[in-house]
Amino acid sequence: VAVKHASGVAAVRVCLANKDVAGAEAALDKLHAQWESSKAALAALPPEQLAGGKVAKMRAELNELACEVQDLKDRVVLSWESGDRYEGGWKDDNPHGKGTYHYADGNSYEGRWAWGVKEGKGVFQWAAGERYEGEWADDIMHGEGTYTFADGSSYKGGYCRGVRHGQGTWTYKDGGHYVGTWEAGKKHGRGVYTGQEGNVVYDGEWKYNKEHGEGTFYQPDGGFYTGTFFEGKRHGQGQYTSPAGEVMFKGEWLDNKPVTSGSQRVAAAPVAPAKRLSLTTKDKSASDQSELVPTPSTPRGASAAAA
Repeated sequence: VAVKHASGVAAVRVCLANKDVAGAEAALDKLHAQWESSKAALAALPPEQLAGGKVAKMRAELNELACEVQDLKDRVVLSWESGDRYEGGWKDDNPHGKGTYHYADGNSYEGRWAWGVKEGKGVFQWAAGERYEGEWADDIMHGEGTYTFADGSSYKGGYCRGVRHGQGTWTYKDGGHYVGTWEAGKKHGRGVYTGQEGNVVYDGEWKYNKEHGEGTFYQPDGGFYTGTFFEGKRHGQGQYTSPAGEVMFKGEWLDNKPVTSGSQRVAAAPVAPAKRLSLTTKDKSASDQSELVPTPSTPRGASAAAA
């Protein structure tokens, strides 16, 4: 079954690449016939293979091919006096199915459409160098996707109505990265920031792009602070451990500084210089970047297309 399926899929894809509608329909019909003749063999397979194994993947591929063949049948090539161009599936006077829209400003979108809006999987490329590849809903980035900025930094993870939300990874242009949760486009919840050398810099809780709550901050020299943070600063109960593993200070911190009164200084050696965490100062501009969310728009209908 798998071998026949693979050869049948290849035949359909050749016709799709050549924009051969008749050939694609014939190859798809042949592939469907092969599946019909294999019903008995498929029925004998274990349930787990039918539900979540190779058979399920092949069925999904067959359904996707059927959509692509239909898109080819409905394919149009249109251009407008404004400079916009569209090539792809068309239904009820709107882009529908799979298609590519080239905007006059240099931006482009290639992917799935539903009655004139981006829906499903697709790639939006900005003329300025930004790029998003992933899921869409109602003309907005929504679901899982990867956004690459012009400077080389990128985000891969969840989106909700055009903003970073849920689990995601931000990779900075210098190689450092943050892995954790997001809310309203900001680092929020639990997350880990790793520097460009591969060393963990901060592991803990965040609140709208700042270290906030319980966490551990690791200094370049090997010393580290474990305790509470408030808006990016050491604040509350915490302890500092030296590179040698000695607890140098344990107690109350205020505005990034140790409070000696009523606290326990475990060792006589000085605490590492109290300063604002390098993480929040170094990465503030990068982590505050916003994606270029496309303005929702309905492409012009066929009646407006230039001759």
